[in-house]
Amino acid sequence: MKPTNIKWLSRCLIASLAFVSFSSCSDDHFDINSTNASGTLWENLLATQKCDSFAMILQKTIVNKKDYGIPSTLTYDNLLKSTKVLTVWAPQDGSYNAAHWLNLLEQGDNETVETQFVANHIAYFNYNGSYPVVKKILLANSKFATYDDAAATNTFNSVPILNDPAYKNIASTNGTLHVLDGASSFYYNLREILSVYPELSDLYKYVESRDTLVFLPGASTPGTTVNGEIHYVDSVFLEYNKVYPIISTNEDSLSAAILPGNEAWAEALAKVSQSFNYKNNYYYFDYNRSTTTP
Repeated sequence: MKPTNIKWLSRCLIASLAFVSFSSCSDDHFDINSTNASGTLWENLLATQKCDSFAMILQKTIVNKKDYGIPSTLTYDNLLKSTKVLTVWAPQDGSYNAAHWLNLLEQGDNETVETQFVANHIAYFNYNGSYPVVKKILLANSKFATYDDAAATNTFNSVPILNDPAYKNIASTNGTLHVLDGASSFYYNLREILSVYPELSDLYKYVESRDTLVFLPGASTPGTTVNGEIHYVDSVFLEYNKVYPIISTNEDSLSAAILPGNEAWAEALAKVSQSFNYKNNYYYFDYNRSTTTP
């Protein structure tokens, strides 16, 4: 296959995907909690006695569960017990449809619950509510939220934070806990929106099949070496897609897209596929064995 044909195929298949993006700036930072903290986030969450449903969901939700053959068994309740510094905005019981998320977990849809609900209420920083201005916060699901601790507003993503001192700025040994009067809304980016509409299902399947997970040894924490192989204590992976523009998942930008429906996608695929004809078998030379193999 000629290189020009490869480039043409990529252009033709993605030609109907038009993206426009406008970047903006964020103001994320880490703050040390200077108060006398007592108990972990998990212990304090249980002690509020207002977040039993949220706690039940955390116990059943696995952290960053991906279908890449990498086992993951850590649940969010254990994450809140760990030394990882976090901020949790927990919706109080009765202020949201907890049964919906529990039902999804029973159906095995961990990814939706984690991305759209659990990680939408957690940040990997300590925000203890001592800010004179509205903060723009990066959440665990890579979404951005606005945190306004002013006395007149006192909201998280426009959801009221309970004003009772017993339920806000709860200092913990591994972060801070706030209790909300409702759940924070989840907003889809241009990549996530593909999974929502049935008329984009063919494009979604194609894009999803190009997801790739890459291990980043330089960003991971090495542990012991066994038989010459390093075992990492904390492994960091980068997930990216080979065909879909990176701006489609950039939460810190304003983007727009024109996407082909299933019928238009099928027509475009049928047209460009005529230029790619493959043989049943191809031969290659194995330099290690000095043989030619079909």
